[in-house]
Amino acid sequence: AFFHIASASSTTGSSFVNIGGFTESMKMVMIFLMFVGGMSLSTAGGIKVFRLIFIFRIIPWVIRQFETNKSEDIKVDGKKVNSGDILVNLFIPIIFTILVFVAVFAFVSKGYSLADSVFEATSAISGTGLTTGATNVDTPLELKWMLVLLMIIRRIEIIKKLDPLVPARIKTLQIKHSPNCQP
Repeated sequence: AFFHIASASSTTGSSFVNIGGFTESMKMVMIFLMFVGGMSLSTAGGIKVFRLIFIFRIIPWVIRQFETNKSEDIKVDGKKVNSGDILVNLFIPIIFTILVFVAVFAFVSKGYSLADSVFEATSAISGTGLTTGATNVDTPLELKWMLVLLMIIRRIEIIKKLDPLVPARIKTLQIKHSPNCQP
């Protein structure tokens, strides 16, 4: 079991037993580990451990915003965090969750169990590659395409890592010529 837990959390995708035979609770643990994935800057998939910790740290701030109805700065580990950083770190988990729900609905509507559906969708969007056996040659074509789409969308996180490679002059031109920006 330890091997498969490490495989799920690192999104390695290695397996030597039939995961479909695991208990529902073991599948749920693996789903959580695949969804979270590895540490920041690792090649592991998932939303990353940092984002999960960040979300838990800003929950009190979000609650205070609704209770007091006034804007205040948020500090994480004593450092001020701007709203752009908050949005970036919430965007990927929210999008991943929505896409997993859509894929689960599609799988369940084709007769797959809820646990297997969540497992397959989470494995695809985290790039893990583990399966309960629900994804195979006989899987309907539209579900295969949905899994492919999830695997491609998973790569959106890579886009922000390419930002330093874009020359500053191009970024400046994009900002200056944006119809929503004031000069």
